[in-house]
Amino acid sequence: MGNPFSMTSLKRKVDILGELPSAGSVYGEYLKIAWPSALEGMLTMLIAAVNLIMIGTLGTREVAAVGIISQPRMIIVAAAKAVAVAVTAIVSRRLGAGQKEEADRVFKQGFLICLIMTFSLCMILALFLSPILMLAGAKEEYLPLAKEYSSFVVAEVFFYDLSIIINSGLIGSGNTKSMMISNIIGNGIKLLLNFLLVYGGLGFRKLGIRGAGIAEVAGALSCFIFSVLSVSSGKSPFRLFNRAGWRFDRTTVSGISRIGLSALLEQVFQRIGMFLYSRMVAEFGTAEYATHYIVMNLCDIYYSFSEGLGNASTSITGNKLGEGRPDLAVIYNRAGRRAGLILDTVAFLIYVLFRYSLMAMYSSEAEVIKVGGDLLIIVGIVCFIQTQAMIYAGALRGAGDTRYVALYSLYDIALFRPVATYVLCFPMGLGVYGAWISLILDQLIRATCATLRFRSNKWMYVRV
Repeated sequence: MGNPFSMTSLKRKVDILGELPSAGSVYGEYLKIAWPSALEGMLTMLIAAVNLIMIGTLGTREVAAVGIISQPRMIIVAAAKAVAVAVTAIVSRRLGAGQKEEADRVFKQGFLICLIMTFSLCMILALFLSPILMLAGAKEEYLPLAKEYSSFVVAEVFFYDLSIIINSGLIGSGNTKSMMISNIIGNGIKLLLNFLLVYGGLGFRKLGIRGAGIAEVAGALSCFIFSVLSVSSGKSPFRLFNRAGWRFDRTTVSGISRIGLSALLEQVFQRIGMFLYSRMVAEFGTAEYATHYIVMNLCDIYYSFSEGLGNASTSITGNKLGEGRPDLAVIYNRAGRRAGLILDTVAFLIYVLFRYSLMAMYSSEAEVIKVGGDLLIIVGIVCFIQTQAMIYAGALRGAGDTRYVALYSLYDIALFRPVATYVLCFPMGLGVYGAWISLILDQLIRATCATLRFRSNKWMYVRV
């Protein structure tokens, strides 16, 4: 058996259309785009983990209060992510084809669409906050805390969504390093303010969960400001302060809508599935939900890292298709998957070997640590599956094949996962363990669907 990392292995059964770079160049270019995005995602979630650890010292009710708004918040984020997928796919394709003015126009009009959608959704969340929290499963014992914290989330998610759309342009242009810097600075500010305001450090007044909410808003606003600065330099392919390109035109909006609508459906299906999933877990009680939320937070650290690899696949796929080299798109994504396997192994070992120590950082309750430690074994296994799903799904999005991703998201996340969670948790009596078994089944289906579609090469012929 040959070297799986060699160019011979990477180009196997690929119709080569031109000169090929060396295997080292392929891995180098992929990782050059991937590592800032992956590292940014991981560091963002690590900072979120530290913030949650701080809140965890306040008590289990506070953890549950912070966790319960997560799914309603993600519904608003879903709208921005849908537009972001379209912007990244089209921008990367246009820049690959040397069409800079068209790329700038897509970026600007995508930003305006996101601004309108996000503002509308944030207003709905603000006006109906209490009913939405109750629908999400909030219990009376921590509902007042949840309302207090969630009132800040309304402002936080507005700036966060606008940062997402700016970052989508950066990903499309391959400039993930600027995205990483702006997000690390913003999240660093959030971390510092959490320490000062939650605990009352350095003479500041101790505000508890209210301080955590203020820190969230300040961090998101900082991310947005630095994101704007990153696309305002002379090196940026976008001309943010140039009047040209801001006026909506049918061709550009149609292109964004065609890809974005399928991406929106994918996000909606994900959010429906996750909302129902989280809602069922919330029924087990405050302690169980807090344990689940802590484990999900730990799981999201590597998920965000995998998402960074997926972003690289989106950027590279669109760029190579724009250059007329679908063969290179295949080769680069295969390289990304092989590099991902090494990273998956490291993550698996960390989650499994240090599972109880990781849980002990969040809570001192023995049952929370014990159950959470068991669940982290599942998280370690999921690492291998979700990375494959993220990389190949990223490639499909970069090609504009978002309709296919939306379809399997409907059947898997919105239908299969909630049903499997209910059956495993309640009739089979597995409790919170059942919720995490359904997660691993869900990831297997996603990885299988994305891999089969990628290998079919049908994504190469999608018009953008």
